[in-house]
Amino acid sequence: MIELKVKKRSSDEIGSRASRRLRTQGWIPATVYGGHKEAISVKVPRKDILQLIKSTEHGGERIFTLDIEGESDYAIIKSFQVDPLNDRLIHVDFQRIIASEEISVEVEIELVGTPIGVKNEGGLLDFVTRKIEIRGLPFKVPSVVKVDVSDLHINQHIEAKDIELPEGIYLVSDPSTVIAAVFMEHAVEEEVEVEEEMVEPEVIKKGKKEEEVE
Repeated sequence: MIELKVKKRSSDEIGSRASRRLRTQGWIPATVYGGHKEAISVKVPRKDILQLIKSTEHGGERIFTLDIEGESDYAIIKSFQVDPLNDRLIHVDFQRIIASEEISVEVEIELVGTPIGVKNEGGLLDFVTRKIEIRGLPFKVPSVVKVDVSDLHINQHIEAKDIELPEGIYLVSDPSTVIAAVFMEHAVEEEVEVEEEMVEPEVIKKGKKEEEVE
């Protein structure tokens, strides 16, 4: 199991200015909460946390050991913030976990197979939703949920409620969330053309009214 070492932030390392200063020094500000303990402000080496995020996003183990100056807990990355201007990591939230208590987490979806509607019917596959939220005991929650789309025909789709989850794992996301769908490309183009044809007469009619008013 991966061990991530972090350090507590001192009082002069709290706040927006202090956080910017930490980031220039190679640290990422973070918060640790949950596990029936008080929340703690910590800092984590940028290189270490980027490696961990990359690992979990590619199907690696979600749970790791979080070492806070010698005190260890099981934890997960609950969320992280990225600067929209430069796409750089600016803050992380860690959640302590207890092996016997269920947690809710977002997991990646991996599509398996090629739909019949794509292979034999000339359709296109649309991967609509790439993550779903599920709940279960920490060490039973999968890192990736695989969804078989092989049986999909044109104009068929798979919803979140159709996904087969492991025993003891439950869906938290809206059951009607569309995960993947197969559609006919030319059907979309025809729909756009029809909409344009419907709009054109209205514009002409409006123009005539304006001329009459003048």
